[in-house]
Amino acid sequence: MSRDGVESVISPLRWPDFYLEAISATPAKKTPVLHFIENLFSNLFATFPHASRVEDHLNAILALRAPHRAAIELMWETSPQTEKVAKLVRKIILETYPWRSDLFIPNDLFSIVFLMPWDDLEIFEVVMELEEKLSIHITDEDMEKTIPKTLGAFVDFIVSYLPPDS
Repeated sequence: MSRDGVESVISPLRWPDFYLEAISATPAKKTPVLHFIENLFSNLFATFPHASRVEDHLNAILALRAPHRAAIELMWETSPQTEKVAKLVRKIILETYPWRSDLFIPNDLFSIVFLMPWDDLEIFEVVMELEEKLSIHITDEDMEKTIPKTLGAFVDFIVSYLPPDS
């Protein structure tokens, strides 16, 4: 199966409909990411009953990808550098946040993979770990002005800092 064929079979993670409906009913206009993070951390006040349902929903989608592991690996093999960085990023994601699987694809939304429920500090910690393991340096300014839309764009951003021969 070609890479395009794989991408048409495996759709990216997206916010579940029940969650989008819940936030669209709120008076303030917020992005799904901001709303989810705000409410996840205000769970002490029991204002957002959907948090565990969203996490369960997204992990269930990842579980459905299990039979497609080889195809997903193929999606990351655009270059040796991309493959190397993607494996490392996926490993760090799995270690840092208890996703039940590392079967992320390049088109998965960055906002779901990294900001649910991560905050900016944790993203910088992930970048610092990548810098250390890959022997690269990314300035805080570069990281702040680069907000990737997808996990693939984030991997490409990290790859752009690798020396050409690595």
